[in-house]
Amino acid sequence: MIDLIIRNAKVHEKDTTTDIAIDKGIIIEIGSNIEYLAEKEMDVCNRLVIPAFIESLRAICIWISLYLMMHINQDGISHLFILLN
Repeated sequence: MIDLIIRNAKVHEKDTTTDIAIDKGIIIEIGSNIEYLAEKEMDVCNRLVIPAFIESLRAICIWISLYLMMHINQDGISHLFILLN
């Protein structure tokens, strides 16, 4: 059983909708009528799916988290307040 199947997605350079199978955070198949058992299925109703955007957003979140962890002073107060001002 895989983690997720995204149904009826619009992907770059394809005129028809397609299905996307994802397991452990990795796209394992892109095609029509994918036949896997999945913990969750999501019908995106012909909406555009862009994996590069998702990966970029994830990388930014990781970078910000690491930055904040590295900038905690000895009193345990982070510089988040300074960054937000």
